[in-house]
Amino acid sequence: IRELKIKNPEAFEILAFLSTLDSKDIPLKLIECFTENKVDQGIECLIENSFISNVNKAPDFISYDVHDISRRLVFDELNDQEKKDVKQKGINAFFRFFKEQFSKTYDMNREDQVFYSHLLAFLDKFAPTDELLPLNVLSIKRYLYSKRNVKYTKILAEKVDRFNPVEKIKDKDVLFEYFLDWAFVHCFYYTEKHFDKGIKFALKAMGCAQNDEQLFRAVTRAMWLHLYVGDLKGALSFFSKADNLFAETRDIYARKEFYFGASWLFLEKG
Repeated sequence: IRELKIKNPEAFEILAFLSTLDSKDIPLKLIECFTENKVDQGIECLIENSFISNVNKAPDFISYDVHDISRRLVFDELNDQEKKDVKQKGINAFFRFFKEQFSKTYDMNREDQVFYSHLLAFLDKFAPTDELLPLNVLSIKRYLYSKRNVKYTKILAEKVDRFNPVEKIKDKDVLFEYFLDWAFVHCFYYTEKHFDKGIKFALKAMGCAQNDEQLFRAVTRAMWLHLYVGDLKGALSFFSKADNLFAETRDIYARKEFYFGASWLFLEKG
């Protein structure tokens, strides 16, 4: 590992990043976002030196296993500044990857599951800080799509709240996801108190929307909130607003949530 650090610092840095993640199935694009260049040479060097095993390189994913010894030792070879650099480059990589690949995604498909498992492993490696806050916000989404996990999601979102994300996060795309996630959490509760909080978050998401597609997602979420409390008139109002934005929305998962909510609405209306 020391020899690798001297002879091929780019490959060593990739190994340091991989050592913070879960093994198996990492999107190559995530590594590219971390290194910004020389991805193939770095991976090949790690394979040749047996730092990575069980490699199965697909067009968009690489299946790998960082040996436990490598995983344990590589961080010992990093000084404090190098650990800080790896952390910052990792933050940038996750953030860029999310913005490019996942900001429009609703379903927890295979790619989502892999991305979020690596993200959570990375967050577990470092103590919570303001600079990790955007990634903590993104991690909330991992647990949203199962009703049995909603209580844990709420606890996770409340932990993020302690860092005051509304004041500290300047990126409106991340704030949009934060508001939309909180609105989703409140979808699972049927009391007026939770509805009032949920609709406020949905309205804040609308205010943060950077384009018609994000606005469509926020309006659709507001429609769902009204459906959950049986307010068909309110749901119909937001349905009409979402319907007007539908033509501007290309993302299949956003359309799917709209269709599902719309079918529920018209079934309720009889």
